[in-house]
Amino acid sequence: MADAVVAFGLHMLWELLIRESNRLKAVQEQATELQNDLRRLKSFVKDAEATNKSKSERVKTCVQEIVEIVYDAEDIIESFLINQERRISKVIDNMEKFGVREIINKVEEEEDQETLLERVMRQSFPSVSESSLVGVEYSVEKLVGHLVEENGVQVVFVCGMGGIGKTTLARQVFHHEKVRRRFNGFAGVFVSQECLIVLDDVWSSAAWELIKPAFPHRSGSKILLTSRNENVGLHPDLRCIIFRPRFLIHDDSWEVFQKLALIERNDIGEIGENSGLIINVITLSYEDLPSHLKHCFLYLAHFPEDHEIQTETLFNYWVAEGIVMVGSEESTIVDVAEDYLEKLVKRSMVLVGKRNIVTSRIESCRRHDVVREVCLFKAKEESFMQVFNAQSSVLDATSTRRVAVHLVDDDENEPVIFQQRKIQNLKARALLYITRDFHPWILSTRSFRGLESLRVLDLFGAQFRRPKLHKSIGKLIHLRYLSLKETNLSVLPSSLGNLELLVYLDLEIYETMVHIPNVLKKMKKLRYLMLPDELSNKTKLELSGLVKLETLKNFSLKHSSVKDLINMTKLRTLWVCCAYGNLAEGVLPLSLGASLKHLEELMLYNKRNGQEQVQPSKIDAGAFVSGFQRLNQLRLDIKIEKLPNELQFPSCISLSSCVLQEDPMPVLEKLHSLKIVSLELNAFTGRKMVCSKAGFPKLLTLEFWILDNLEEWVVEEESMPCLCHLEINDCRKLKSLPDGLRYITSLEEVRVGWMENAFKDKLIQGGEDYYKIQHVSYVLFHNCGNE
Repeated sequence: MADAVVAFGLHMLWELLIRESNRLKAVQEQATELQNDLRRLKSFVKDAEATNKSKSERVKTCVQEIVEIVYDAEDIIESFLINQERRISKVIDNMEKFGVREIINKVEEEEDQETLLERVMRQSFPSVSESSLVGVEYSVEKLVGHLVEENGVQVVFVCGMGGIGKTTLARQVFHHEKVRRRFNGFAGVFVSQECLIVLDDVWSSAAWELIKPAFPHRSGSKILLTSRNENVGLHPDLRCIIFRPRFLIHDDSWEVFQKLALIERNDIGEIGENSGLIINVITLSYEDLPSHLKHCFLYLAHFPEDHEIQTETLFNYWVAEGIVMVGSEESTIVDVAEDYLEKLVKRSMVLVGKRNIVTSRIESCRRHDVVREVCLFKAKEESFMQVFNAQSSVLDATSTRRVAVHLVDDDENEPVIFQQRKIQNLKARALLYITRDFHPWILSTRSFRGLESLRVLDLFGAQFRRPKLHKSIGKLIHLRYLSLKETNLSVLPSSLGNLELLVYLDLEIYETMVHIPNVLKKMKKLRYLMLPDELSNKTKLELSGLVKLETLKNFSLKHSSVKDLINMTKLRTLWVCCAYGNLAEGVLPLSLGASLKHLEELMLYNKRNGQEQVQPSKIDAGAFVSGFQRLNQLRLDIKIEKLPNELQFPSCISLSSCVLQEDPMPVLEKLHSLKIVSLELNAFTGRKMVCSKAGFPKLLTLEFWILDNLEEWVVEEESMPCLCHLEINDCRKLKSLPDGLRYITSLEEVRVGWMENAFKDKLIQGGEDYYKIQHVSYVLFHNCGNE
């Protein structure tokens, strides 16, 4: 792993010089010297990689020293490129003085030690008795069905994380009586990662391709494979079913625990060996990852147990650290980083938390507890990062490059207080403050001195003693990621303009009027920019030069020129506050869609000042929105007179404060691509809505929020045939749910909130309307009546 870190660091250094070479024209001689020094450094790395088989402590120590030197060198090079005054040659000279080559040469002569892989693969895996199997009956029956049915399937591929029970499941199916009656020939083999013959525990697609010709392809023959890598089973030339064993439910988990807890005392050592074996199996999966995916995986160690990790944040961490390199002009951060995450998911190293219904992109992810344990162990072993908590009186963070502070307190009513001065680390690259449920916390120290090498600084939710950000933030010239989201800051310093390398800047601050000096224009590398909800009257921002932006949120027509948007051709997400003028051709041009041809998400909204609604803007929604050909998510939080029939809305639409007097359903239900519809805050002010027969053929989610005048809702038979999720909140005049819901067999979840008791009583078991939703598997009532 460590030698991979060196190679990866060298790659980043080299790419940095190439990308910034135009800035060195005035110092060509020095640039040449820098490149020569890096070539010498690269030769050292190659020699280090040649000793990969050896695991001696001397080599580990040596390689770790090189890793630190690479990091230091990158810091120095970057400072030189920014200030054009520092040199790197001393670092290389110091390498010579350290005697790195002499150490490596001596190590090469030493006898190789066996690797972790060799040790684990020599262990004999414990047998599993029939009596100890719990919770696999469902999976066994499903798999047996795939094998014995005449369904054209030739390959049944069982995939899942290491230790979930793939081999056990395959063994049960192999000996099942139905399988034995169905086939007259059988073969079962366990083979290691070294891939001589592979059926159980296949590690790579290459291994399967190598042995596939040896198996019969005639009709009636079937193959059962198991692997922790889902990509192994993705082959177009064979009919293949991918089967994922499910995790044990609560009752089965309790049964397993009881069986293990009640065994005789002399068997308790055995339990420890088996649990350690599972960890070793997962460790094998980690060791099999390519170097860039190892870094992506280790970054997950920053997050607390059971933490739902938001991928938007994670992806930008990766980019800020140089783990994900966005090279192509057509590629975005999400494109590249999501590919990395999907590979970790398919290798069963990461669990998907939530996917976007419209785009199928992963929005959040999680880790299995055992996988997290391996992640923390490897992160510590590689000195990748350290975790502290707010109660730590002394933080020894001087020996690590990354620090995560978990702000978790038993008293949830009181905000956690953390003193920044506890952390003094000139080499730290990442400093993340992570709270439970995103609770606010107090940062008692204003200055950022002593952290000058930071690439990532996440201050999400921090409450400062004074609402003015300290000018020392401008000293963090290496920053790529800065989040001040939901802080209490009202004034940002002009020194913020020194952060010219920023890729991600989140200034999403609510309930506070914020002043930003006109310095964002210097940040030419920005790809993500979230502006405050409300800017001061004296704030004027020039943003036309930010042509690499992929996400721009809370862009204000009052504080910036609409012409600044025209050059942002890479935009995928755009939120526009348009409360300060009518959206006519001269204010928000209808031709904007021709420039922003890659835009996928658009939100137009009016600004609220305190309790008073600003004069609402009006828009020809059909003419304006139709210009964006790739739009798949649209939110209109502005007043519009009606929905035009010719409007081709995307897959997801949210209407809020539109004050529509005509029922929007006759228009929306004809849009066959719609999957999500949300009507909020009197988007419709009429009293009756009708969803007619055959309408909304692909709709999955329907939400109503605060429709004050809605009294009657009709759903005709065969309307919304695919609807899965329905949510009704604070529609107090609505008498009851429509009778037509009983025909929607796909409906899985109904949520009802802030409704009268009478409405709720009709729907509970025994109520007069219960028959309408009795087929729904999950019904939730919250904050209804007197609750």
